[in-house]
Amino acid sequence: MADPAQRRALVRECVTDAHSLMAAVTRINAPAWLDLDITMGQFKALMAIVADEPLSVGALGRVLGIAEPSASLLVDKLEGQGLARREADSEDRRRTLVRPTEAARSLLERLQQGRRGRIDEFIKDLDDDELAALACGIAALARAAEAAGGEPPAASEAHA
Repeated sequence: MADPAQRRALVRECVTDAHSLMAAVTRINAPAWLDLDITMGQFKALMAIVADEPLSVGALGRVLGIAEPSASLLVDKLEGQGLARREADSEDRRRTLVRPTEAARSLLERLQQGRRGRIDEFIKDLDDDELAALACGIAALARAAEAAGGEPPAASEAHA
């Protein structure tokens, strides 16, 4: 494609369509998310804990950009809901580590699975030509994200 204006228009179209897709998936999965009985801060803390466990309370505060006492309060709330547990660091007894519980893992998996399931349904409805074009486009997008510093997709997700 030699025409820069045509390329910019196609990029805008792709970005708009990607936003529309994510908005539709969000609307479809809204009930599962709206039933959550945790605050946004607690949810962010939970995501951080699951992504990089074990995490010290201080490290959690740094990840979230909040003071350690505030991070400790978030952990208190998550513990009260059975979503996190504290344990002493075996290498440094002054530090407290936070780990997600199985209930936390199940909650996050349920939320992610609902979104993945819907996207799977949409993809299965594509005809062969659309599916081939989408596979090529998603692979290229994943390469671009990885080159920009993102993590490579898991093999099962890259070929789903």
